[in-house]
Amino acid sequence: MATAARALGGYGYVSPATREQVLAAAVRLGYQPNDVARSMRAKTTRTIGFVGADIVNPFFANAMRGVSDVARQHGFDVFLTNSDERLDLEQQAVRALLVKQVDGIILAPTGVGDAPHLRSVVESGTPLVFIDRALADVPADSICIDNVAAAETAVGHLLALGHRRIALVAESPVTGDDARCPVTDDDEWAARSVPDGVSERPDDRVIVPSAARAHGYLRAHRAAGVPVDSRLARRVPRYSQEAARDEVRRMLALPDPPTALFASDNIMGLGTVVALREAGLTMPDDISLVTFDDLDWTAITTPPITVIRQPVYDMGAEAARRLLARVNGDTSPPARVELPVRLLVRGSTARPGPRSS
Repeated sequence: MATAARALGGYGYVSPATREQVLAAAVRLGYQPNDVARSMRAKTTRTIGFVGADIVNPFFANAMRGVSDVARQHGFDVFLTNSDERLDLEQQAVRALLVKQVDGIILAPTGVGDAPHLRSVVESGTPLVFIDRALADVPADSICIDNVAAAETAVGHLLALGHRRIALVAESPVTGDDARCPVTDDDEWAARSVPDGVSERPDDRVIVPSAARAHGYLRAHRAAGVPVDSRLARRVPRYSQEAARDEVRRMLALPDPPTALFASDNIMGLGTVVALREAGLTMPDDISLVTFDDLDWTAITTPPITVIRQPVYDMGAEAARRLLARVNGDTSPPARVELPVRLLVRGSTARPGPRSS
C-alpha cells in the first residue's frame, strides 16, 4: 500500500518497473488523486484566486485570460470570482478563496483607502497582487497603467486637432447626490475621490481608473490653456452603457454642444456611440470620439474608433507571473508596475468640421 502511494504521489523511491505497474493499474481502475490530501502534504494547493470587478466587462475577461494562461503554464488552476464593483461581495470572495487555501490572490479592488480585509490577507502571508487599480494602504504589488498620462494623451490628441469643446464621459467614483457633480478642478475631483491630503498624484490612491482619467482630461486642458466647461465634464451617475448614452444625449442637447468626446472606458464608449447614432451624428464630420480599450467593435464600426490601447492580456499575465514569484518565495518590496499604452488614431477623430466649429 505504501509503495502504491509513493508511486501515485510521485515521492519516495519506487523502482521503475513497480511504478509502471501501479500507474497502469490506476488507469484501469479509473483512479483519481486526492488533491486535498496532496495539498496538505505539500502545503500548497497549486491554485490561485482571481477577483474581477466586473467579469461582464471585456477588460476583465481579457485580463483573466492572461492570468489563466500563465497559471496553466506553471501547473496552477485559477478560481474565478466577481465582486460586481461591490465591497461586500469582494470581502465575501476573499473569504471564500482563503477557505479554499489558494496559494495567492489577484484582485481588482473596489474600495478606496483603508481595506482591513486585504491588509489581513497580506499579514496572513498569502501573496496578493492588484490588477488595474492599486491601494496605497495595502503593501502589495500592483499591475496597471498610468491612467492620468493615458487620458492626457487622448485628450491632447483632440486639442491638437483644434477641438475646444471636449466632453468627458466617465464613470462616477461616488454615488448619491454627488454622482453628477461637475468636474472643474483637479483638487476638487481628488477631494471627492480619495482620502484627505492626497491630490498631487491622484491615481496613487484613486482606485477607480475613471477618476484618474478625469484628472488627465483636466490636465490636458490646463496644459493647452483651454478652459473646461463644467457642463461638458459631469460624471455619469451609474456605471452602464445606458447611463452613458443618456449623459451624452444631455450634452448634445446643449445650445453649444461638444465637438468631441472622450469616453473613459469601453462601456462608456459604447454608450457614447449609441447616443451619437441615435442623434444622427456621423464621426468625424459632426463630432470626434476617443475612447479606451481596443476591443473588436472599435475596429469594425464605421468609421473605426480612435482608442487608447491598454495591454490588458499582458496585465493579467504579468499579475500572474508576479503572484507566482511571490508564491515561490520572492520577498522583494512590493512594486507598482505600469505597463505602456498606445494611442491608435483611426477615423473617428479629425479637425472640427463645418457643423461643429
